[in-house]
Amino acid sequence: MPKPYQTPHPPMRMAATTEETYPLVGRMGLPLFVAPRTISILDLKRFVGGYHDGWTAAGHRGRGDIALSMPVYVAETDRRAREEAEASTMHFFRAISAALSTSERQTVSDRLREISYEDVLREQVIYGSPESVADRLLALREDLGFSDFSGWMNCGGHIPHERVLRSMRLFAERAMPRLA
Repeated sequence: MPKPYQTPHPPMRMAATTEETYPLVGRMGLPLFVAPRTISILDLKRFVGGYHDGWTAAGHRGRGDIALSMPVYVAETDRRAREEAEASTMHFFRAISAALSTSERQTVSDRLREISYEDVLREQVIYGSPESVADRLLALREDLGFSDFSGWMNCGGHIPHERVLRSMRLFAERAMPRLA
């Protein structure tokens, strides 16, 4: 309930969050949705390999379909993008760390509590000038093979609204055309 308006129903994806879930989703033959908040891009590359391995092992044809969601922030220069988004982004990662500290994921909590902003920039987000953001997304598309992308433009929710709108405009006008 309610019954989907679209026939057949809208495309559905299964999210994977732990290393073990990626091959499981692949074996099930389902399109994959990943929003890596607690793992690095380096780990994501390895985990996506598990999805493809599971897909192939189950006898599914072709390659599985992957959608990726990541924090994106665009400004006129790399430096400006990184500076404008730093406080909000670090607030987000510290909040995740605190939320996980009382769970079975203490190791992840510890890593996120200690993570530096330089590590976040390298392994968790896509921030920079329109050109840098497009280059990074093209490289990730090559590495991960994703077909769909969703950008989270206000990681942490503390970037002023006018800056978020400017980031979205720069992304749409100057980065997206390079991704087509």
